[in-house]
Amino acid sequence: FLFVCESGELYIAIFNLGEQFVDIDLPLAEIMPERKQEGSEEVIGMGNIIATTNFSYHCSGHEVWSNEETAILGDSLPSSIPPHGCRLFSLKCKF
Repeated sequence: FLFVCESGELYIAIFNLGEQFVDIDLPLAEIMPERKQEGSEEVIGMGNIIATTNFSYHCSGHEVWSNEETAILGDSLPSSIPPHGCRLFSLKCKF
């Protein structure tokens, strides 16, 4: 699940419906909102994939419930999710 605030902050929820821990590396390029230039105004919209060759970004943030800082490794968000659990991340990305 992805929610983009008007401020540009991203909230990403990752769910594990299984019976065992799941380790995941979520590629940020696959969930990043589309950024387009229209006239002199920048528009942020939801798209499937951002073209990382056209835009570069740096993200930092934290896991909301534990308030632990989130480590962004390269272009992915790593996480370990317990059985029947969920992680909610808040990311601020600079483009």
